[in-house]
Amino acid sequence: MNAKRITPLLIASLLTLLFSCDDQTDLPESLQDILERQGVSTSGGPGTGTGSVGSSTGISYSGPYAANVKLLLSKVSGWKTFSCLTCSDGVPPKVNINSNCQRDAYVAAAVSYAWAAENYYRLGRTTDATTQATSMNTNLQYARNLCSNSISVGGSSCLTLTIFPC
Repeated sequence: MNAKRITPLLIASLLTLLFSCDDQTDLPESLQDILERQGVSTSGGPGTGTGSVGSSTGISYSGPYAANVKLLLSKVSGWKTFSCLTCSDGVPPKVNINSNCQRDAYVAAAVSYAWAAENYYRLGRTTDATTQATSMNTNLQYARNLCSNSISVGGSSCLTLTIFPC
């Protein structure tokens, strides 16, 4: 094919993708069609992940380590998943940590990975979701290993015990 004919066609295709978003999902209509053909549901998924303490409602990740993703995200509040693949409206959970407690750093990292797994899962990127959940589990293992001898300076206690107890 002639390169002069490909460039305008490519530009037109990109502009169509950028400016023809579905009002309900903010995904380009053609991407929406692809996701539906692959069996990925976007209704009620992206953007509905605001967490509330003690509730796992709205958490949809169902891959490896799903129980821990649900456990961690149900213990923190204020988070929100991204509403589309190119949006920047996601809000990660905030986890208070004691900087003198090494275990807190691992639990906080695990919560961040759980949130990332939930985000990727809702956006149809299951391989990335699984990778994040695996990293979450690794950090939980590190935190669990410190349960019997948590490093804490000056008598301070770990603040994440309510999120992931020993």
